[in-house]
Amino acid sequence: MKNVSQKVLAGLLLAVMAIIVIILALIFGKGTEETQGSVGEGASKPLQGESIASVGLEEEKPVATSLGIDVSKWQGIIDYEKVRESGIEFVMVRVGYRTAKDGKIMADENAAYNLQKAGEAGLFLGAYFYSSAITAEEAKEEADFVADFVARYSITYPIAYDCEGYMDADSRNFLMPAEERTQIAIAFLDEIRARGYDPMFYASKGEMEGADAWNVSQMEEHGKIWVAQYPEKPYPQTKKSSYGGTHAMWQYSDSGHVDGMKTGADVNLAYMRFDAAKAPKDQTPPEKAWPGTDSEMLFTECRESVTAKIQTNLRTWPGTDVGEIAHVLENGEVAIRTGTSDKGWSRVEWQGQVLYAVTSYLTTDVSAKKEDDGKTVNVDGIEVKTVFEDVNDYVTAKEIVNLRSLPSTTHESSRILGTLSAGEKLKRTGINKDLGWSRLEYNGMTVYAITSYLVNVE
Repeated sequence: MKNVSQKVLAGLLLAVMAIIVIILALIFGKGTEETQGSVGEGASKPLQGESIASVGLEEEKPVATSLGIDVSKWQGIIDYEKVRESGIEFVMVRVGYRTAKDGKIMADENAAYNLQKAGEAGLFLGAYFYSSAITAEEAKEEADFVADFVARYSITYPIAYDCEGYMDADSRNFLMPAEERTQIAIAFLDEIRARGYDPMFYASKGEMEGADAWNVSQMEEHGKIWVAQYPEKPYPQTKKSSYGGTHAMWQYSDSGHVDGMKTGADVNLAYMRFDAAKAPKDQTPPEKAWPGTDSEMLFTECRESVTAKIQTNLRTWPGTDVGEIAHVLENGEVAIRTGTSDKGWSRVEWQGQVLYAVTSYLTTDVSAKKEDDGKTVNVDGIEVKTVFEDVNDYVTAKEIVNLRSLPSTTHESSRILGTLSAGEKLKRTGINKDLGWSRLEYNGMTVYAITSYLVNVE
């Protein structure tokens, strides 16, 4: 009877232990799923076109991985701090392209800006070039162009060769045999390696399967492979690409969501990870870069002389969040306007520089200049007193005050450009004590407010 009791007791203990094991497995299994949230958005669904999942490394995977994006001017201005905070670790920047019809090498107008800003945000850098080379010599020329362009940046990830559009009838490499096209790509890869960078070849899964488009087995001997293949459910729901060949990077979505980007993102899983950025080949710091304006707005070409209605800032970029003020154009100073955009900006030439100004602050009446006594200015046929004593302080509104384009509440050209509320702070650059107006800086513009409605702040 005692032995029977011991057996029953042992059986009960085993059953309890089994239940505990099952409960722990369920708990840890659930926890693993919940940690795979989307980039920058907590645990929202990582569906293609809506969001992308953060890197969730599988314990059994021996290769370290990292998550990255590839970008060109078509992604516009990117907030790389938010990109990094979202979990992205590297950026493949398009450095340039060769035109499909006439074969000219062109720099991507956002390349330097993307390299600079991504690097400053602490992201690792790689690069790629969009090629239409038809000879090995042209491919080497492209590789040298890229190597020279990125020499001052910390290029840690590979530099990739990307050749697309060769099936288009108007492409200069239309109907080129696969073997010839492969040898041209290899020339690029070999030259990149000779310049001290890690070469990589990019193509879609469909292009790389079989030998109709590329001889990938040859390519693998000269560089890494980067495959584009978009499953219905992107990584990590789909653990790996359905491409069976060896590859070092997988572009798993072309429409992912990444914080800091205004457009759908090309998102990549790289089977590599780095602890520190590689040193630039050239230790000379790069010059400060600005994004190309075409990435944000298009300009209608023109050519005409303009001056400031009163005073306006000429900026290095058409906006107040990126560029810097290069010159304050005074009424009577003449610039050449070369383009206007539907977003309210003008592109002008000033002393050999291409700069940008708010269109509404310019006039083609270049005869509208200050009178000899310096006390009035003719703006669209209206005499406005504009003598201001220069100051440099900060003010806020006692309650709320209008910010106007002219120091007047009655003239028809005086428009309200905004308001200043109590607690909001603006820089004051001038005071007209006789008329009771203050000159302020507001969103990159010069505006005017009634002085008695303002109060100084620290």
